[in-house]
Amino acid sequence: LDMIIKEKRARLFPDTINTLNWLKTTGMKIGIGSSLPRILIKACIETFGIVNFIDAYTGGDEVEKGKPEPDIFLKTAERLKVKPSEAVIVGDTLYDIEAGLKGGFITVLVDYYDRHDPEAIDIKPHYYVKGISELKYILTTFNT
Repeated sequence: LDMIIKEKRARLFPDTINTLNWLKTTGMKIGIGSSLPRILIKACIETFGIVNFIDAYTGGDEVEKGKPEPDIFLKTAERLKVKPSEAVIVGDTLYDIEAGLKGGFITVLVDYYDRHDPEAIDIKPHYYVKGISELKYILTTFNT
């Protein structure tokens, strides 16, 4: 899930609903690992009407160590009953990518705001994209 929390407002990034719908129709499980408390994640997914897309979620208040440690993502993978090596972490910050790499996940950095030069960043995601809809092209190349 790609959300921005600013000034007590949350919004979905462009193409999030279409991408979630595509992921579900292809049979993929969808989880959220966020530094937000679990109760706020629940409120966000209810507000945006995406509850039916989400199979599991973990809040920062449910793990001992937050990002950039992988605990949030590992707990979400456990709830989804998938191995980290079978899961893709999609994040918009380098903390997401660092945590995903530490946990043994495939990582995708979605750089909506052109904040990162993919050649210059120290933490290298497996994939670098400008929008979440590009996940379709990445995920269709996996042999599952």
